[in-house]
Amino acid sequence: MTGRRILNGLAVFYALAGLAVLGWGLYRLDLPSLTPVRALLFLGLPLVFAGVMAGSLRMSVGTRALLVVNVSAVVLAIYGYQGYVEADKAWTRAARIAQVEARTGRPFDRRSKGQMVADLRARGVEAYPSHATRFMPVPLDIDGRSVTPLSGRSGRPTVLCNETGTYTVYDADRYGFNTPDGAWPAAGGRAAIAAVGDSFTQGACVAPGEGFLDLLRRTWPATLNLGYGGTGPLIHLAALTEYASLARPRVLLWVYFENDLENLLDERLQPAYLRYLTDGAPTGLAALQPELDARIDTYMEKVMRLKGYDRFDWHRRVADFVLLRELREGLGLNLRGQLADRTNAQDLDEAVDLFGRILATARDRVAAWDGRLVVVYMPSIEHFAPVPATVESRMREPVLAAIRAAGVPLIDMKPVMAATANPAETFFLYPGSHYTAEGYALVAETVRAGLIDLGLAPPAP
Repeated sequence: MTGRRILNGLAVFYALAGLAVLGWGLYRLDLPSLTPVRALLFLGLPLVFAGVMAGSLRMSVGTRALLVVNVSAVVLAIYGYQGYVEADKAWTRAARIAQVEARTGRPFDRRSKGQMVADLRARGVEAYPSHATRFMPVPLDIDGRSVTPLSGRSGRPTVLCNETGTYTVYDADRYGFNTPDGAWPAAGGRAAIAAVGDSFTQGACVAPGEGFLDLLRRTWPATLNLGYGGTGPLIHLAALTEYASLARPRVLLWVYFENDLENLLDERLQPAYLRYLTDGAPTGLAALQPELDARIDTYMEKVMRLKGYDRFDWHRRVADFVLLRELREGLGLNLRGQLADRTNAQDLDEAVDLFGRILATARDRVAAWDGRLVVVYMPSIEHFAPVPATVESRMREPVLAAIRAAGVPLIDMKPVMAATANPAETFFLYPGSHYTAEGYALVAETVRAGLIDLGLAPPAP
């Protein structure tokens, strides 16, 4: 009798677990991301699984036992592998921290980003995490206008990242970017430089003032940083259209890093981003900043609550383990964004073609205000170290061909970095890291020389 109760209890537990996954999928999925494969994985299979497990209560004891034992074995195997993946990640992180501490000679701040934000708020600092707003449900309806946020919360301290042992925290400008508010020109004025790109543009994981745009600002004070982490070419085009157009910079730096194609595979699924390719008119984001801030506040409070920013870090870790987050991300089984195989040659070729169209569109929009578009190609560590090459890094030549076809000047950092001694050790802390301060300094030096060669003279003293 006890054995039968255990079997029945497990069958009911698995049926409820299937319904819980179904409910989670219904809650988390949004219509733009609802592909047939995703609907099958996160809606169809959980429903069928819950039905089968509930139906097993009417099966013979032997059949029910066989089903429950096999399901239990599969569940234990999956969570066992998830445990191994998380342990391996923890060991890798510990090794990297030790490596960074040995290199910098100072202790590493081991707090998570959430803990850092929570600690700042406990001290009365209204800090926000830097979070890719492309994960927000878009578009938003504000005053009858369909708009899409492209940056973070404006006018607040923003916690970006920590790879050197110390968190990068910056004060966001009037539009939520990592730019000193005074760098924006007065009404009717022009900026010297504006840059669009991802976290490498944003100034990720170095001290404030050590990003390459911070260094360029020493030569051209009116330099605007419109970069934001987790973004790709369609969002870069959107930032150009909404924000760079306000300042009409003489040079628009399009900073390309080698994961941009991966982000583009996500962004092309969103009509809210694709519209910027066909419609050159801004939606007026700059004038809607108070309303955008209110929406970002609501969204980020939800994110921080769900991620346990106001709790001990174990809360988030338990949730991530139960939801198999590491395993799902490794297999590409995410609820939103791109679900297809990112190594698919056809998808990547289509992404390169789309990137070429985006770049040509950006070139024409910048030319319309008598500016000049310049691409800065930022290489990853795979070009300088014996580590497995990413698919994106292997797409370098097609991307360069697309840049040449668009007729846009190129500042390519790969040969510049390759010409130095030990580029992998000098410009990266470890595989997958952002650039070190030395790396950003070399980018700034190279871009400065390139812009002067292109005719952008420094302002008179």
